[in-house]
Amino acid sequence: MKSLVLKILVLNLVFISCSLSSFSINPPHKLIVMKRTPCYGTCPTYSIEIYTNGKVIYSGTRFVSKIGAYQGVISKKDVDFLIHSIDSINFFSMDSIYNLPVTDLPSVILEVNLNDKIHKVVDRANGPKELKYIHKLIDSILNKNIKWTKLEG
Repeated sequence: MKSLVLKILVLNLVFISCSLSSFSINPPHKLIVMKRTPCYGTCPTYSIEIYTNGKVIYSGTRFVSKIGAYQGVISKKDVDFLIHSIDSINFFSMDSIYNLPVTDLPSVILEVNLNDKIHKVVDRANGPKELKYIHKLIDSILNKNIKWTKLEG
Protein backbone atom coordinates (compact mmCIF):
# COMPACT_ATOMS: atom_id res chain seq x y z
CA MET A 1 0.00 0.00 0.00
CA LYS A 2 2.83 2.40 0.89
CA SER A 3 4.51 1.78 -2.45
CA LEU A 4 1.28 2.53 -4.32
CA VAL A 5 0.84 5.82 -2.45
CA LEU A 6 4.48 6.66 -3.10
CA LYS A 7 4.12 5.91 -6.84
CA ILE A 8 1.00 8.09 -7.05
CA LEU A 9 2.77 10.89 -5.20
CA VAL A 10 5.80 10.69 -7.51
CA LEU A 11 3.61 10.62 -10.63
CA ASN A 12 1.69 13.67 -9.39
CA LEU A 13 4.92 15.55 -8.75
CA VAL A 14 6.22 14.67 -12.23
CA PHE A 15 2.92 15.74 -13.80
CA ILE A 16 2.84 19.01 -11.88
CA SER A 17 6.48 19.86 -12.64
CA CYS A 18 5.97 19.14 -16.35
CA SER A 19 2.86 21.28 -16.39
CA LEU A 20 4.57 24.16 -14.60
CA SER A 21 7.60 24.10 -16.86
CA SER A 22 5.43 24.80 -19.91
CA PHE A 23 3.14 27.30 -18.21
CA SER A 24 4.19 30.73 -17.09
CA ILE A 25 2.10 32.72 -14.66
CA ASN A 26 3.07 35.95 -16.40
CA PRO A 27 3.87 35.12 -20.01
CA PRO A 28 5.68 37.85 -21.97
CA HIS A 29 3.36 40.33 -23.61
CA LYS A 30 3.70 43.38 -25.79
CA LEU A 31 4.58 46.19 -23.42
CA ILE A 32 5.16 49.08 -25.85
CA VAL A 33 4.36 49.82 -29.46
CA MET A 34 5.70 53.05 -30.92
CA LYS A 35 5.16 54.16 -34.51
CA ARG A 36 6.67 57.14 -36.27
CA THR A 37 4.49 58.15 -39.22
CA PRO A 38 5.60 59.74 -42.51
CA CYS A 39 5.59 63.40 -43.51
CA TYR A 40 5.98 65.08 -46.89
CA GLY A 41 9.74 65.25 -46.33
CA THR A 42 12.35 62.81 -45.07
CA CYS A 43 10.89 61.91 -41.69
CA PRO A 44 12.03 58.50 -40.40
CA THR A 45 9.12 56.06 -40.62
CA TYR A 46 9.21 52.91 -38.53
CA SER A 47 7.58 50.97 -35.73
CA ILE A 48 9.06 49.27 -32.71
CA GLU A 49 7.47 46.72 -30.38
CA ILE A 50 8.99 45.98 -27.00
CA TYR A 51 7.93 42.92 -25.01
CA THR A 52 8.15 42.39 -21.26
CA ASN A 53 10.83 39.70 -21.76
CA GLY A 54 13.09 42.12 -23.68
CA LYS A 55 12.21 40.97 -27.19
CA VAL A 56 12.17 43.87 -29.65
CA ILE A 57 10.59 43.86 -33.11
CA TYR A 58 11.53 46.73 -35.43
CA SER A 59 10.05 47.50 -38.83
CA GLY A 60 11.62 50.30 -40.86
CA THR A 61 9.90 51.63 -43.96
CA ARG A 62 11.32 55.05 -44.96
CA PHE A 63 14.37 57.21 -44.24
CA VAL A 64 15.91 54.81 -41.72
CA SER A 65 19.14 52.82 -41.79
CA LYS A 66 17.38 49.45 -41.54
CA ILE A 67 14.56 48.85 -44.02
CA GLY A 68 12.41 45.80 -43.29
CA ALA A 69 11.60 43.79 -40.18
CA TYR A 70 14.19 42.88 -37.55
CA GLN A 71 14.21 41.19 -34.17
CA GLY A 72 16.53 41.73 -31.22
CA VAL A 73 16.67 41.59 -27.44
CA ILE A 74 17.27 44.25 -24.80
CA SER A 75 18.19 43.66 -21.17
CA LYS A 76 15.77 43.29 -18.28
CA LYS A 77 17.40 46.42 -16.86
CA ASP A 78 16.36 48.37 -19.99
CA VAL A 79 12.81 47.01 -19.81
CA ASP A 80 12.58 47.90 -16.12
CA PHE A 81 13.91 51.40 -16.81
CA LEU A 82 11.29 51.91 -19.54
CA ILE A 83 8.53 50.77 -17.19
CA HIS A 84 9.80 53.04 -14.41
CA SER A 85 10.04 56.00 -16.82
CA ILE A 86 6.52 55.46 -18.14
CA ASP A 87 5.19 55.26 -14.59
CA SER A 88 7.09 58.37 -13.52
CA ILE A 89 5.50 60.60 -16.20
CA ASN A 90 1.94 59.43 -15.44
CA PHE A 91 1.54 58.21 -19.01
CA PHE A 92 -1.88 56.70 -18.34
CA SER A 93 -3.31 60.07 -17.36
CA MET A 94 -2.16 61.83 -20.55
CA ASP A 95 -4.59 62.92 -23.23
CA SER A 96 -5.12 60.47 -26.08
CA ILE A 97 -4.20 63.00 -28.77
CA TYR A 98 -2.04 66.08 -29.10
CA ASN A 99 -2.75 67.70 -32.44
CA LEU A 100 -2.56 70.82 -34.61
CA PRO A 101 -4.45 71.42 -37.87
CA VAL A 102 -1.27 71.12 -39.97
CA THR A 103 -0.97 68.42 -42.64
CA ASP A 104 2.82 67.99 -42.93
CA LEU A 105 3.61 66.90 -39.39
CA PRO A 106 4.58 63.33 -38.60
CA SER A 107 2.98 61.68 -35.60
CA VAL A 108 4.41 59.50 -32.90
CA ILE A 109 1.86 56.93 -31.78
CA LEU A 110 2.69 55.31 -28.47
CA GLU A 111 0.68 52.49 -26.96
CA VAL A 112 1.57 51.02 -23.59
CA ASN A 113 0.16 47.86 -22.01
CA LEU A 114 1.19 47.84 -18.36
CA ASN A 115 -0.41 46.45 -15.21
CA ASP A 116 -3.62 45.47 -17.02
CA LYS A 117 -4.01 49.00 -18.40
CA ILE A 118 -3.70 49.96 -22.07
CA HIS A 119 -3.35 53.56 -23.18
CA LYS A 120 -2.55 55.01 -26.61
CA VAL A 121 -1.32 58.56 -27.18
CA VAL A 122 -1.02 60.15 -30.62
CA ASP A 123 1.45 63.04 -30.56
CA ARG A 124 1.21 65.01 -33.76
CA ALA A 125 2.14 68.31 -32.14
CA ASN A 126 2.33 70.01 -28.76
CA GLY A 127 2.71 66.83 -26.71
CA PRO A 128 4.18 67.32 -23.24
CA LYS A 129 7.96 67.24 -22.86
CA GLU A 130 7.65 64.15 -20.63
CA LEU A 131 6.03 62.28 -23.51
CA LYS A 132 8.76 63.39 -25.90
CA TYR A 133 11.32 62.12 -23.36
CA ILE A 134 9.74 58.64 -23.55
CA HIS A 135 9.82 58.79 -27.37
CA LYS A 136 13.55 59.59 -27.27
CA LEU A 137 14.15 56.89 -24.68
CA ILE A 138 12.49 54.29 -26.92
CA ASP A 139 14.39 55.63 -29.96
CA SER A 140 17.64 55.23 -28.01
CA ILE A 141 16.99 51.48 -27.85
CA LEU A 142 17.48 51.34 -31.62
CA ASN A 143 20.96 52.80 -31.15
CA LYS A 144 22.00 50.28 -28.51
CA ASN A 145 24.39 47.49 -29.36
CA ILE A 146 21.61 45.03 -30.21
CA LYS A 147 22.24 42.00 -32.37
CA TRP A 148 19.46 42.44 -34.94
CA THR A 149 18.22 39.46 -36.93
CA LYS A 150 16.37 40.16 -40.17
CA LEU A 151 12.93 38.58 -40.22
CA GLU A 152 11.75 36.87 -43.35
CA GLY A 153 8.42 37.68 -44.88
